Amino acid sequence: MNKQYMVQVVGKEERLDFYNFILNNFKIKRVESKKSMINSTFPFVVDFENNIFWVCNSITCCSLAQQNNKFLSKNEFKKILCL
Repeated sequence: MNKQYMVQVVGKEERLDFYNFILNNFKIKRVESKKSMINSTFPFVVDFENNIFWVCNSITCCSLAQQNNKFLSKNEFKKILCL
């Protein structure tokens, strides 16, 4: 099972909703401030192996992930975790 997920969430309200969902449902540490995570347009990374939650703001990493179909939507992420 993959333990690191890149989740693309668009819009500040949707990002805030996803941010709250992650922190309310998992014991995971965020690496960045709430404000920077919500205001970013880059995908969230939920890393269960290292137990951290962050935003991938590397253009190169995001481009490679997109080319390899590694981005998930919020609903796809929840479906994988059976939530």
